[in-house]
Amino acid sequence: MAKKFEKPKSAKSSPFDSDNIPVVTIPRKLSKSYGNIFLITAILIAEMIGAYTIVALNYPAIYEWVYGYPPSLGVTYSIENITINPAESKGQRFLVCSISIQMRDENDLQNAQRKEFIIKDAINTVLSQKTVDELQRVDTRITLKQELAIVVNSVMGTTAVRNIFFTKYVMQ
Repeated sequence: MAKKFEKPKSAKSSPFDSDNIPVVTIPRKLSKSYGNIFLITAILIAEMIGAYTIVALNYPAIYEWVYGYPPSLGVTYSIENITINPAESKGQRFLVCSISIQMRDENDLQNAQRKEFIIKDAINTVLSQKTVDELQRVDTRITLKQELAIVVNSVMGTTAVRNIFFTKYVMQ
């Protein structure tokens, strides 16, 4: 019978002895749960990509099914060369802009053409209440577009405005 080698008791133990090396083990349950989380995440991402692809390919049909009419760009109503003096500028600064208003359909366009002078006055009023600083900052233009859409819709009496575009915007 072979005799097992034992370390002499008088010898000092070294930190590099195999008995002193800590062994870290991951419990089997924990490693399985990480695998499950990864698998579920991968499946959810694949489903999102699939759903996006289906909607992107069938967008016109889905839009028509939801709203009852096909998607279109609508019609545009343009107001050219609006010139205003901003608030607190004492007439030394001015803004020249042109606006295109995207509307739902021809009926809204005809209604806007009938009320053109009221719409122009409302737009001039909103723009001339803004300071030079407010008109120069790009980040406030989104808010400005929303304000103009609300004003035009109130003049029109319906929610005719889909979007507003600044086709010219010059500040002097």
